[in-house]
Amino acid sequence: MKKTAILLLLALLGSTAHAQPVMKFDSGPGFRLPVLLDSIATSFRDRLDLNGDGNPEMVLRRLDEMDNPVEMVVVDLAAGGQEIWTLAFRDISAGLGSGVVGLMGFFDINADGIKEAVFRSRDSLAIFPVDFTSGKHSTDDPFVLPARRAAVLDLDGDGFLEVIIENSDTRSVQVWGGSGTGTATEDDIARALLHLAQSYPNPFRQSTTIDYTVEHTAPVTLDVYDLLGRRVRTLFEAAQQGPGPHRAVWDGRDDSGTPVSSGTYFYRLRVGDAVTSKQAIRVK
Repeated sequence: MKKTAILLLLALLGSTAHAQPVMKFDSGPGFRLPVLLDSIATSFRDRLDLNGDGNPEMVLRRLDEMDNPVEMVVVDLAAGGQEIWTLAFRDISAGLGSGVVGLMGFFDINADGIKEAVFRSRDSLAIFPVDFTSGKHSTDDPFVLPARRAAVLDLDGDGFLEVIIENSDTRSVQVWGGSGTGTATEDDIARALLHLAQSYPNPFRQSTTIDYTVEHTAPVTLDVYDLLGRRVRTLFEAAQQGPGPHRAVWDGRDDSGTPVSSGTYFYRLRVGDAVTSKQAIRVK
């Protein structure tokens, strides 16, 4: 039986039907796959179909001369290998803290008919808006959630996806996306994308100013973390803060008043259950 199966396999490999390649794509040097090929099964195909044609697009990492990732690139093979979307890797890793950053896929999280790019690291998850109409680059800020584990599923069978996370900060499991099924609605996620501005100046020596907006009265916390995810300073914390623009200033010191060393830090804004973060660089 085994001998017959081997002969049949050899016959299939040598048949005319398998002599011609169906498709050939060569990215050229300096690219790498962001996900393992053996993970792109039927369940994974829809995560990489960005234009809704039923076929997954090719997702690649562009590398520099030292093999460090520079940007994520999406290629439409049906359009002859045309690049249709790119995202700088520094923007991906900026809000995700330490650890290796991995691609979970592209999902229509807010049910607007356009998929968002979802990345995760060891302790965070980031959702990036995708816009194919503005230069093929993603420039909007990500929506960041602290997450030890994460998944994207349609839990209630309504045709809309939910984001399920294990939140190590609150030691809880949360579901985002469906009103009534978790701690936030689609509107909360959309509003959280615009809460936090880039600090200025950045890099800074003495102090940096952080502007943020609260859309509705909610508990608000603004913290600073180092690259290892350790909280360095709480800049603001209130059980309730009213809607409108607000401002905080970080003088480059920790909670004990000691100046922090030069390096990269992340300031994280939590408004209710919505969390987003950005990067600040201290120089001396």
